[in-house]
Amino acid sequence: MMKFSKRSRRTSEINLAPFIDVVFLLLIFFVVPATFQTNANLTVDLPTTESKSLIDQGKTTLMLSISQDSSFYFDQELLSFENVRELSSFISSRIDGLPPPDLVIAADELAPHKSVVLAIEAARISGFERIFFQASLKQKASE
Repeated sequence: MMKFSKRSRRTSEINLAPFIDVVFLLLIFFVVPATFQTNANLTVDLPTTESKSLIDQGKTTLMLSISQDSSFYFDQELLSFENVRELSSFISSRIDGLPPPDLVIAADELAPHKSVVLAIEAARISGFERIFFQASLKQKASE
């Protein structure tokens, strides 16, 4: 009998480590700069309106005013609160027993955005179904 020598088969391997390194470098190259983009030069002009009010005149309407220094007034009464929960509980206590009223938020044009967001969140927690923003009526030029 003849003895055949076994040939050793070379197994081919693909080393994935360099490929993974390249993929991670590309990921870092594209993702990291995208997360640090800022819109510091963004300017917002608050709009005026030419249309009339959309508020239902037959429905109860409550007014939440925000002054330039972030003071909150609910129907001309100055409010003092520590957080959004306290503000919403005060508003909720004022609307108990009323049919669902509309809320009009009248914020000074220089009031901080944070104050307006706080007012919206408190109104949402208090259960208002419709929230309106008061704007200045744009005066038409005389013809």
